[in-house]
Amino acid sequence: MITRKQFIYSLGGLFLIGCGQGSGDDVDTPPSPSDADVVPIPGKTDASTSSDASTSTGDASTSSDASTSSCASTMSSISANHGHVASVPAADVNAGIERSYDIQGSSGHPHTITVTAAMFATLRAGSSVSLTSTSDAGHTHSVTITC
Repeated sequence: MITRKQFIYSLGGLFLIGCGQGSGDDVDTPPSPSDADVVPIPGKTDASTSSDASTSTGDASTSSDASTSSCASTMSSISANHGHVASVPAADVNAGIERSYDIQGSSGHPHTITVTAAMFATLRAGSSVSLTSTSDAGHTHSVTITC
């Protein structure tokens, strides 16, 4: 499993730089990767990965062995955030049934995200998913969810 700091670096620091917010971790020096820190790229295989077939679903890819994995908790990041909150319960991830979530939070306007069954399978397999919220007040937000 990768640390939060490593996850943020794998996204290129977009959320820390774009929002001016951080976890308080030292973000000036990226962590040195080790074999344990390598995050597989969905759909890409090499000699050290399994030969399970992957299926692309537009926003996320799923592996045929995703049903044997589970999610203990989730973390969400929202681009250009100004009070929105995306809360996706681990129980929903493990159930794997498409659901929509209101991410209004303390913002003065609503947005909704819809997480598909394929996206839940991707989360259970250990990969993150990124999706775009509905448009309101003239804008959308990019939401990234990770188990």
